[in-house]
Amino acid sequence: MDDSPRQRARYGGLSLWKSIVTLSILAGVFCVWCSCTVTKSNYATLSYFFDGVPNPNAPSGRSAEPGDSTISLSVVEHAPFKQEKCEACHKTQYRPSRNDATPCLECHKGIADKHTWTHGAVAGGACLWCHSPHESQRKWLLRKPDRELCMQCHSTALMNTKAVPAHGDAKMGCLECHFGHGGDTPTMLKPGSTAQSPPPTVDAPAKEATPAEKAKEPSKAEPASTPPPPAPAQETPK
Repeated sequence: MDDSPRQRARYGGLSLWKSIVTLSILAGVFCVWCSCTVTKSNYATLSYFFDGVPNPNAPSGRSAEPGDSTISLSVVEHAPFKQEKCEACHKTQYRPSRNDATPCLECHKGIADKHTWTHGAVAGGACLWCHSPHESQRKWLLRKPDRELCMQCHSTALMNTKAVPAHGDAKMGCLECHFGHGGDTPTMLKPGSTAQSPPPTVDAPAKEATPAEKAKEPSKAEPASTPPPPAPAQETPK
């Protein structure tokens, strides 16, 4: 065999491709063997091959931090992951890129045309920069607190905190005032939002007192009815 640089490059490239194909086949066989269910024992292996594998060892029931209004009381699961339909997203590649929204748009079609003004991240197909593909402890499958996610692009140095003091308040989340995907205005503000405060919340209707609570309330005597004043006497004509 010719040991020229050309031949070494050619056969070296073939060896690399053989290794990639072999690893891909092994990964597929492993996934078929263990299904899509993530356990404490297979998490390390699955997370090596796939992005966004939920960590079963992570503590649950996290409390909300300042600026994080997205914590969910229960774990939010993506429907294909919950139903173990891995092929719905992994049919073309085992580790989809965060810059590729093709798997997302298979189900979420038309989301970029839903609003008058569309968020740049949505128009650019950067779904996986904000959303977890499998499960999350936050609403809407968010990866992190909304303020932290938005700061990936919108740094505080680029925002006018004098005109909008809420931008400088670390205790406020971005989604308290803004829509995430788009809106009717360029700023995508929610109705009722101002530069100082989020939209007003609707007060819950008053709860009717229970019979036991009514019994504890002091009785209110009905006021006695006052008789009408007597009619003035009329002079009898003579």
